[in-house]
Amino acid sequence: MKKTFLNIFVVLGICTPYAFGCNEADLNKLLETKKCPKGSFSQAVLSKQDLREADLRYANFQSADLNDADFRYADLRRANLSDVGLSDATLTGTKFTEGKLSRADLFNVDARDANFARADLSVANLQEADLSNAILDGANLKHVNLYKTNLNGASLKDAKNVDIKYLKKVADCSDTILPDGSKYSN
Repeated sequence: MKKTFLNIFVVLGICTPYAFGCNEADLNKLLETKKCPKGSFSQAVLSKQDLREADLRYANFQSADLNDADFRYADLRRANLSDVGLSDATLTGTKFTEGKLSRADLFNVDARDANFARADLSVANLQEADLSNAILDGANLKHVNLYKTNLNGASLKDAKNVDIKYLKKVADCSDTILPDGSKYSN
């Protein structure tokens, strides 16, 4: 009885399964094991959750609330994070390779050493984010908000749709590797 009550509380407190696209079995598996590749968490509310080192490859988080969550060193390769709220989240060392983060709100995230290689970050908000030493090689950066973003030591080699003049005006780019492979220094 206690476990059933707890499961109901967790499901209702975190997301409404099925009605909003979040799968209850996937949610329980994630919360219990931190492993749920290909899980469905669409529109889930997982703000402030500790998901460090979670295995979430190919997972669907579209339109989820992940604000202030801790995803340090998590594996989110090829995950769908379109339209998610990730403001103030900790993403240090997280793998987003080939992920979909279009229109994601990453305001003030700590994404030091994160890997966004070949990810779609189009129209994402990265304002005041710390992307120092992050890998953005081949990423789509079309219409990305980089105002006051820390890109020190980041690699943007072969990144697509980068407006270099805008980038240099609004972001801190010390020792950043630019799309053409050259190194920018202030």
